[in-house]
Amino acid sequence: MKKRLKWIFLGSIIACLIIIFLCLFTFLSRTIDAGEMKQYCVDNTKISATSFDNMRHTKYNKENRIEYSFWVAEDGLSDQQELFIFQQVQFGPIKRTTRWDRFHFAYHASSSADEIVSRVWFTPRDTGNKKQSVNWMVFYSSNKHHISHIDITIKEDGKVRILEPGAATEMAFVVVLSDLGTQDGVYREFVKAEFFDAEGNLVETIVGD
Repeated sequence: MKKRLKWIFLGSIIACLIIIFLCLFTFLSRTIDAGEMKQYCVDNTKISATSFDNMRHTKYNKENRIEYSFWVAEDGLSDQQELFIFQQVQFGPIKRTTRWDRFHFAYHASSSADEIVSRVWFTPRDTGNKKQSVNWMVFYSSNKHHISHIDITIKEDGKVRILEPGAATEMAFVVVLSDLGTQDGVYREFVKAEFFDAEGNLVETIVGD
């Protein structure tokens, strides 16, 4: 009887290990390492871009961390803009380390015509893949028109505010406007974004819908 219980116990452990390894294999096959993202963008570009710049954006909520990696095309055959978005994910309780940094390809955006600045709107998920209640708007550009300053106008419960997310460096850029929608009883909406060059000339304006 004891021998039989021993084999049942060992069999249960082996079965659990097999399930864990199968789940890990599936997780690894559906995600990519942080070091592989740039090559993924080059291999899957729609505008023949050969160079991409990266920006990470991290937010924290009460339950988990939200982290995305944005890769914007620095070049291309036209003035079309292109962006790849990757969501950081974790395998069970295993979180990000210097050697373990896995991402899920989330979205690809490219302008259908020549644009100075493009934007994309999406609802983020945390590293546990839980969908959030608010949205993000992402502005991106290869910045061939040398934008160096950005003003973003929003409304919070009807009150107008102007955000200055920092001066661009006249290089390709990504700017994230987060927490659009209702959060903690406050309704936040996008009004417009204005983009200026180093001389203060208005280069582009994007208005809310």
